Amino acid sequence: MALEWRHLDLRQRLWRIPAELLKSGHDYEAPVPRFAAEELTRFRNTVAESCSKNGTPLSDQLARNCRIFGLDLISSVRRSFQAAVRRAEFDGLTLHDLRRCYVNKLRQSGVGVDIAMRVSDHRDINTFMKHYREIGRAELANAVRALEVKPSPAEGEETPGVAGQAGE
Repeated sequence: MALEWRHLDLRQRLWRIPAELLKSGHDYEAPVPRFAAEELTRFRNTVAESCSKNGTPLSDQLARNCRIFGLDLISSVRRSFQAAVRRAEFDGLTLHDLRRCYVNKLRQSGVGVDIAMRVSDHRDINTFMKHYREIGRAELANAVRALEVKPSPAEGEETPGVAGQAGE
């Protein structure tokens, strides 16, 4: 898959990926972070400026319907990632591991399952839960602490060390 200008709405900061480009077979809209939209806007303006200086018309084809970086984004990312994994000697690490880490971090940060599913373009809760169930130590500790809530004293009971209680 290649990132193309026609799939990108920089004003609304959305990357609209048509179903025919995705394994899921469904259209998908991915939010584009503000900093990425700003950089892509600068890049597009640089291309337009370069064309203007060279007397080359910035055609609608170049502006809207071609690959942004002139390459197949996914295969380039995959090749670069695999080279980095080899250099770091992280045998067996895959791009999907990064996706799994991202989704689990979303969940651990309090993002609801429904939003995490939407962001990762999952539609089936069973598949999602099968792959994204990592529970961190902090989550387990918080669960145990939730059960350690001390009960309030009953009406009229003394609480040692609290001023104004009966018996002081």
